[in-house]
Amino acid sequence: MNRKDGMAAVIAATLATAAYAQPAVFTDLGNHSTIVEQFQTDVTITSPTDIQWYRVVLPSAPAASGGYVDIWSEEGGGNPMTDVEIGIFDNTGNLIFSDDDSGVGLMSAMSFGGGSGLLIGDAFNLGGDGIGNGENGALGGGVYWVAVGRYNVTFASGFNVTSANATTQTTTVLKFAVAPATAPFPPNVTAVVANPSPAYTGAPVLLTATVSPGGNPVSTGMVVRCDLSGFGGSATQLMYDNGTNGDVTAGDDTFSYSYTIPAASLEQTYAITMTATDAQARTGTRTLNLPVIAPAQWEESLNGGDAGDLANTAYSVSGSGSLTSIGGTTASATDVDLFIIDICEPANFRASTDNVSTLGDTQLWLFTSSGVGVSHNDDAAASTNIRASILTNANTSSLQAGQYILGISRYDVDPVDTGTQLLWNAACAGGGFTCETGPTGPGAANPVAAWTGNGGTGAYKIILQGACFAGGSSNCVADLDDGTGTGEGDGAVTIDDLLYFLVQFEAGSVNVDVDNGTGTGTTDGAVTIDDLLYFLVRFEAGC
Repeated sequence: MNRKDGMAAVIAATLATAAYAQPAVFTDLGNHSTIVEQFQTDVTITSPTDIQWYRVVLPSAPAASGGYVDIWSEEGGGNPMTDVEIGIFDNTGNLIFSDDDSGVGLMSAMSFGGGSGLLIGDAFNLGGDGIGNGENGALGGGVYWVAVGRYNVTFASGFNVTSANATTQTTTVLKFAVAPATAPFPPNVTAVVANPSPAYTGAPVLLTATVSPGGNPVSTGMVVRCDLSGFGGSATQLMYDNGTNGDVTAGDDTFSYSYTIPAASLEQTYAITMTATDAQARTGTRTLNLPVIAPAQWEESLNGGDAGDLANTAYSVSGSGSLTSIGGTTASATDVDLFIIDICEPANFRASTDNVSTLGDTQLWLFTSSGVGVSHNDDAAASTNIRASILTNANTSSLQAGQYILGISRYDVDPVDTGTQLLWNAACAGGGFTCETGPTGPGAANPVAAWTGNGGTGAYKIILQGACFAGGSSNCVADLDDGTGTGEGDGAVTIDDLLYFLVQFEAGSVNVDVDNGTGTGTTDGAVTIDDLLYFLVRFEAGC
């Protein structure tokens, strides 16, 4: 080696030693490289910008192998941090990986090798499934250093970690799941699904569990069972991978069972644990949380699929008599569902998503039959769930009974006119989102022509009162009966309506309370000569 090369080597070695000095203060978690295990440690940062370091010996976790290393954070301790970041370094200070929000909520998670299969993160963030399935590639065995801090943390090689956190939150829990690549490992239930979800009382639901075989040695004779005891069913119900009982493809390691939810089941979320067992006496489990709801009186999915979002594509909720509920699903972030209904009792009208069948943050809209705004509510003040929406008679009591369009969207998907002007302003006049108002935006006088914004997805149920099926009531005061004497209108004014009126008038029935003497069709709860005179005028006019 010449003098120049020697000096360069000395300088490089000196810089490497200085740059990669290991953390002076740390917690040693010991050697966890020899057995399959889960372990954890409580973390407390000592100041807002503090970083806590942990030294740990981890097993080799080659990609797509039985070995795995999963590391994640969960809320815990006496002063829980709500947004935690973690990073992992090798023993010489090279940054292997860092993560901010792949865990549950704003927690962090990373998964190496084959992955433990544990649910350790949000589905949106961790590999699209929320499951530790080795999304971050391979990890060699050896000594590693894990850094933990509260957002906002910057990670760089050389054990260089800094935090700009300014909150007073201080505690979290750091968790590990590890397995050496050569250790026996059980079958992994990688996914559990119900179709449909939510499921309906009295209706079938297809339960499926996708399973990957265990290893070292490879699983044989796998059997999968699900626990239906929450419904009063078997706690060890056999699932099938033979093309029967709802299973689609035999022998593909996706096990299925078609189950009919008992009609008497309560509306709530049921935990269904699915357990895979192999002939080597190893087991793996995963739990499906299945919301169960009673079907609405009128279901979108049973009447043509996705409802339209404009007046000319709205679904007509056809039928006769009172309409008590509409069920459906907003299937995308921009999906809006509009339904044509009759408001047969304007002074008694109410529409609400404040129920266990509705998921997420809804908005309710009411339009005339031509799409001009009538009323809107985002977050109902008088509800058990502040994200629920309620329309009352505040903006309908003065309306004529008849056909209207009821709409549902998710926050923040709002109607606009042909000039893309909002029909309603984004917030209430005094701020917040709990008001119930008629149109307040620059496009208030115009019909809805499109929708703007993005929202959430999920099932909903709109509970109604004062509403009827479209065509189930009549705007015509004189259309009182269809000849059956039951008081059902038929869209025509005939002798049947006159005969029905006279019989009911003679009996003093409020069924023929049609006017209060003002000639405006306003009712007053009494049956007098005013009602007779008003009816005869409308009967003569044909409506």
